[in-house]
Amino acid sequence: MGRVPNDQRHDDYDDDDDDEKPRKDAMPSTGGAGEFRTKVLVVEDEEFTRTILTDSLIASGMRVRSAVSVAEALDVLLEFEPNAVVTDLHLGPGPDGVDLLERLNRDL
Repeated sequence: MGRVPNDQRHDDYDDDDDDEKPRKDAMPSTGGAGEFRTKVLVVEDEEFTRTILTDSLIASGMRVRSAVSVAEALDVLLEFEPNAVVTDLHLGPGPDGVDLLERLNRDL
């Protein structure tokens, strides 16, 4: 499985550019064009861990975006609208994964 270069933006993990909205009754699929695939946001400040998580989820057939901070995650959330968020609870300086989850719980 190939690695994403350090200088490449994290949103380049999404290999499916269509922005279709899934039906509420849609089931996750690894299928072809037009089929719903689970969208996951990975929030992790350590590059190695972020890459392992992202590569594993992509290999499982999911659409994945990643972020290195809560601020970046909030920007990605608005545009990507993931079905799930995987976050490090102890991110670097500033808000951490717990803060992100509390904000998601409050705002959703």
